[in-house]
Amino acid sequence: MLRTSPVPANQITNTNTRIFWGIAIAAILSFSVACSDEELKRPVFPGYYDTISATDTAPIFDAVLDAGTNGADTPEPDTFVPEPGGFAWPCEGNSECDSDLCIPTADGKVCTDFCQETCPQGWSCEQVSTASADLTFACVPRFAHLCDPCESNEDCIDFEGLAGAECIPFGPEGNFCGAACSDTIPCPAGYECVDLPTTATRQCYPVTEPGAAATCECSALARSLGPSTSCYNTSDTGTCYGFRECGPNGLTACTAQQPAVEICNGVDDNCDNAVDNITVPETCESTNEFGTCIGILSCNPGLGTGTCDAATPAPEICDGIDQNCDGIADDGFEDTDSDFIANCVDEDDDDDTVFDGADNCPLDANTNQSNNDGDQAGDACDPDDDNDGVLDINDCAPFDQAIGAGSLEVCDGKDNDCDGETDEALCDDANPCTTDKCQTDGSCVNTPNTLACDDGDVCTQVDLCQGGSCNGLNPVSCNDDNECTTESCDPVAGCLYDNNSNPCSDGNACTENDQCVGGSCQGGSIVNCDDNNACTQSLGCSPATGCQNVPSPNGVPCTYGAGQCTQGSCSAGYCIPQDGGLCNTGSNKCPQGTCSGGNCFITSGQLCTTEVGLDICQSVEVTGQCTANGECSVASAPSSLTCPGCAGICIQCFIQICLPFGIF
Repeated sequence: MLRTSPVPANQITNTNTRIFWGIAIAAILSFSVACSDEELKRPVFPGYYDTISATDTAPIFDAVLDAGTNGADTPEPDTFVPEPGGFAWPCEGNSECDSDLCIPTADGKVCTDFCQETCPQGWSCEQVSTASADLTFACVPRFAHLCDPCESNEDCIDFEGLAGAECIPFGPEGNFCGAACSDTIPCPAGYECVDLPTTATRQCYPVTEPGAAATCECSALARSLGPSTSCYNTSDTGTCYGFRECGPNGLTACTAQQPAVEICNGVDDNCDNAVDNITVPETCESTNEFGTCIGILSCNPGLGTGTCDAATPAPEICDGIDQNCDGIADDGFEDTDSDFIANCVDEDDDDDTVFDGADNCPLDANTNQSNNDGDQAGDACDPDDDNDGVLDINDCAPFDQAIGAGSLEVCDGKDNDCDGETDEALCDDANPCTTDKCQTDGSCVNTPNTLACDDGDVCTQVDLCQGGSCNGLNPVSCNDDNECTTESCDPVAGCLYDNNSNPCSDGNACTENDQCVGGSCQGGSIVNCDDNNACTQSLGCSPATGCQNVPSPNGVPCTYGAGQCTQGSCSAGYCIPQDGGLCNTGSNKCPQGTCSGGNCFITSGQLCTTEVGLDICQSVEVTGQCTANGECSVASAPSSLTCPGCAGICIQCFIQICLPFGIF
């Protein structure tokens, strides 16, 4: 690698400068992973963009930067492996570096190189001292102390040219270094360039999630240098300060104690720089076998000791004072009115507004001081208020001396003998439908009532007194829904059910003449389903619906009625007679007939004979024709029976008589 002698930066040749920058930019990018506390390796770093500097115009500079890439002057990252002793090579001392400059970075010491104006991103060209004590310019890291603990801005600046880094307050966590930044000087990854209310310029500040507190970690450089910062814990009682620092294991916790209420312990609990300056009274206690008494501690400032003013617990006595400190004065002593004032010190033990000295019942509340029998004890505490020798608890009239156990019951409307009954049986007329009452004059009154009663008849359900007598109402229903029993009600025995032999129905339509036997209906003979109709057919019998007969097929021969015109044919279950058949009318004159509608009608026009009287003593038969109504009509008479000029039959007896034909 080209080594540059320590001469002023303005004397460095342009050619050497470009060679240096090509190597330096690639080396810086590889630096972040090159240094390890455990193993020294030759890391590979991506190169920075080769347009980093405005003076980046010389061909040799581009050739170095673009080696192994696309050969063009474009923002394409390059890869560079630092050479031993060259820029970005890990080191412990100046002698290990070609430039004799081994400088600290956040991740450890590395070799740097001289510069004229510009350095790779994250580095700045600053004036430094060499081993020969000469001042020259070299690339130094901008963010070596970013996020290190600090107390002032000077803790965050190694070189005068890096001024602008500020010590930023992070609240109770302490103060940590920022780094000056701008639109042209970006922050490292994980940081953002922001304006803070506590800083004069824009600073690199850790990127945080919304609402989360910013935090810093100790870098490798900080762990070796051990920078520290003040920190604090705060609460409603005060603020306590401490410090924290970077050590081998990272950032230590804040040493500040948690502020607390000041107590008498020789410690500044609330961190106000005064020990045992108690502002909240501190309680103390005195305890023995009788109890525990609470008091206030008077502290000796700064000593952690004090004096307790608590009383010493003692056995309780009846004096209105709480000797055993259990919160109750005179506990264990009688307190009749439960007002938490024992009787021994209470002027009104029953709390009835009458002081005990004037109270006729000092332990029983009786504001009116009533005293029925006039003795020394008021009614509220007198066990026998009528002085009849019977205690009130057993006396049915504790304020009436004339009434008590053993007294004679008289008809006066009072329970004289205290047996719980008044005028018992003195006016009883043995009628439950009268109300019996003794009058004050000793007479009896028996008034009809309308109370419920018992008429002695179980066949009535509701019995009420009416007009001084008991009447039974709402008769009992003895209906058992059994047609084979005869119901009745006996006034004493109640409902009676006698078996009968009445006709009944057993519910089977295929039986008839059913009859009750032994209290149940027995089925009779089987029903004959033959309906004597030649034009129906039987399908049998159903117990539910009975016989089932349906019409025979139409045209089946059948007999219609009786007599000679009985021939017919079935139609829809009925026998329809056939017309036109011959029949005998039964008439002697006109026996020939014709069937029509099942009846035999005389055939008109058939020959018939009828007798015609010649005189009173003799007659002759004459031939005629039957009419529709069965009459034998003669059309003409024999010549022997005619008379001159007679259009009928001539009867010759004693005289000649002409009978017209129409009368036969």
